[in-house]
Amino acid sequence: PSSCGYPKPDRRIFEHAVHLLEVPAAEILFVGDHVVQDFEAAQAAGLRAVLIQRSEGHTHRGPGMISNLLGILPILDIQQVPHPVPQPGDDFHLTKTLRKIYSL
Repeated sequence: PSSCGYPKPDRRIFEHAVHLLEVPAAEILFVGDHVVQDFEAAQAAGLRAVLIQRSEGHTHRGPGMISNLLGILPILDIQQVPHPVPQPGDDFHLTKTLRKIYSL
C-alpha cells in the first residue's frame, strides 16, 4: 500500500491526492505507465489520465497514450515549447520546466 494506506488501483489513493492538491479532480492530469493501475484507475476517479509507454513493445495506442513526457505538451495546450527544449527521455528536466510554468 501507499503512504496513505490504499494501493492502486483503489480510487481512494487518487481521492487522497485530489484532497492534498486542493484542485478539482477534472483539472488534474495523471501520468502513469500501467494501463489498469494508473490510466484506468485515475480515469475512474475522475482525473484526466495519460498512459506513458516508453518501449516499443506496448500494444495500447490511441488518445491519452504518449511515448515520453513531451507528449503532454499538446494535452496541456502548451503552444510554445519551453527553452531549452527538453529532449525525449529527459523527463526530469521537462517536469522541472512544467512546474516552473505552472508554479507548482
